[in-house]
Amino acid sequence: MRTNLIELGAIIRKRQTAQTMKRLEPEIKGIREEYDRQIAERDAEIARLHALVAEQEENEALKREIAMFKDEIATLKGKQAEPKPAAPRRGRKK
Repeated sequence: MRTNLIELGAIIRKRQTAQTMKRLEPEIKGIREEYDRQIAERDAEIARLHALVAEQEENEALKREIAMFKDEIATLKGKQAEPKPAAPRRGRKK
């Protein structure tokens, strides 16, 4: 008789748990949807940040290239500004 009561108690607890889960199902579903929405927002934010980092790295590379070109231009301008040695004159001798 005692085992029948224990089995009956277990059956009742399972039934109560099932009923509670069924009652809470819409709330759990809402929580899960909110959680999924937040994850999607964070994933979108992470993707946006990755794009910004990539853009920033590209900008830094372009800045380095520009600096290199400016150095080359300055070097070329410096070479142009240097006086050229005078070439011997050709012409009539006096």
